[in-house]
Amino acid sequence: MLRNNAGNDLAVAAASGNFTFTTPLTSGAAYNVTVATQPANPAQNCAVTGGNGTVGNANVSTVQIACATSSFTVGATVTGLDAAGLVLQNNGGSDLAVASDGTVTFPGQTLSGASYAITVLTQPTISPFPLPAQFCTVANGSGTVGNGPVNVAITCAAPTYKFLYVSNVQGNDISAYSVNVSTGELTAVPGSPFAASVRPVFGTPEPSGRFLYVANQGDLSNPPRVSAYAVDAATGALEELAASPFDWSVTPQPTGDAITVPVPLMHRSGALAYAAATVRSTDSKRLFGLAINSLTGALTEISGFPLDAGFSIGGVAQDATGRILFVTTNPVHTAATGEIRTFEIHSPSGTLTPVGIFPTVNPDLFLPILTPNDDFLLALGQVSGTLEVFRVRKTNGVPNGVLEPIGLPVPTGATGSRPQGVTINRRNHVLYIANRPFGGGASSLAAFRLDPSTGMLTEIGTPISTNGASGGALLHPSGRFLMQHNAGSIQVIAIDPTTFAPTLQPNPSPLAAGLGSLRIDFSGKYLYTSNPSANSVSSYRIDQTTGALTLIHTVPAGLSPSTLSPFGFQPQ
Repeated sequence: MLRNNAGNDLAVAAASGNFTFTTPLTSGAAYNVTVATQPANPAQNCAVTGGNGTVGNANVSTVQIACATSSFTVGATVTGLDAAGLVLQNNGGSDLAVASDGTVTFPGQTLSGASYAITVLTQPTISPFPLPAQFCTVANGSGTVGNGPVNVAITCAAPTYKFLYVSNVQGNDISAYSVNVSTGELTAVPGSPFAASVRPVFGTPEPSGRFLYVANQGDLSNPPRVSAYAVDAATGALEELAASPFDWSVTPQPTGDAITVPVPLMHRSGALAYAAATVRSTDSKRLFGLAINSLTGALTEISGFPLDAGFSIGGVAQDATGRILFVTTNPVHTAATGEIRTFEIHSPSGTLTPVGIFPTVNPDLFLPILTPNDDFLLALGQVSGTLEVFRVRKTNGVPNGVLEPIGLPVPTGATGSRPQGVTINRRNHVLYIANRPFGGGASSLAAFRLDPSTGMLTEIGTPISTNGASGGALLHPSGRFLMQHNAGSIQVIAIDPTTFAPTLQPNPSPLAAGLGSLRIDFSGKYLYTSNPSANSVSSYRIDQTTGALTLIHTVPAGLSPSTLSPFGFQPQ
């Protein structure tokens, strides 16, 4: 809308061209042309050139109006984010990483009238598994840029499991259950149980939610193999791939108890998997590498595998980017010290290039554990009962495979303590280590604060007694409780919100029968256990204030159910 001399408004059509005000002016009269209303849909900014002067002896034709389409920022306000790795996209590109709650803006600006479509490219995850720790949903994420900045709402919340798979060791099959998001109840998937190879133990989901891989222990006649399944995303039913089960290597592996079952480490790309296994007769360790066909799910050995990875049992871990592989091992048989070997992972081939070998004081190492943001690596000595800390060196913010020891090994408990694993509260950098006794000692739980700048450890109080518990402790997602198996029950350990010191709570919850595996749902609402003595699986509701458990129900499983493998996730 143009205006002359504060009146005589003139609406201009949505097209370029000449314009004429309806009220003529006499020769000698003044004129002053301005923009009364800027264009909208799309928003434009129109500027006047030569807009004022005096009418002469002819029509005035020197007033120029130049219009340019406005551009605005496109962004989002994120709430509830409590994990790392959230990446947003706009219009299928312009990736934007989000580290915390708040308002974020995509780079550059978008013209008014152009479309936008904000989606979640990568859900936030919690190391070491490339699985969603939260689901972030976008409200009204698409539309057309109007007359101002665009800001959409994104809400993040912890999900619940969608399916639960249970390895029945003696039954040579897999029990499958769907999870009721509102009640935590388990319902057997049609067709369950599904046949596996000999002595299935560990189940590993492929990150895209299409395939499930189960490591089988084998027996005196059958070597360890991997059973592979396509997963029905709607029902959770398993369909074994035609070529399954797959051998770990084209090189024949020993049968029977000569080889321990490797726990597969799924690469964050979902295209590769690695596992370290120990041949018990020689204590030699082999590192296996498998490539995953993205279309069929079939497994093939990565070139150059299996690799000799030293001796004694340990494990493997990867950094958040999937660039570096960490392996805990021993340099030689019955070595007095251990070592951590690091490799660069080449994607998409999966081949490894050695980076370095870093000695440890402890000879008998547990799984390597990376702290949040991959700043430090923790190595537990299971026999010596100590914890070692290494700084993870980085290049341009990404781990480069070089480790630097921090201080001296720290005892995890009294003499004779055997640490069973480290649980990290990533919100406050506090570590909890459950110890089982050896040689007449007592079971205990120790707490340490890790300085996020230096990596130095400070013990919080003294280790508390856990009444003979022999297993590790799981941290509730809220950070308020630890759950630990103790004989025929699950005990709750409360965590002081100020000091973070643990306190064992009375009245543990009895189990149906024994305990093969224990899982706390990412939402923190439910806990699941496999009961090998009773050939069943139980679900419990967790009181979010006290941590107390209430049995929901118990459902039948196969013979000697063991590992619980969550698969797929659903918003609460």
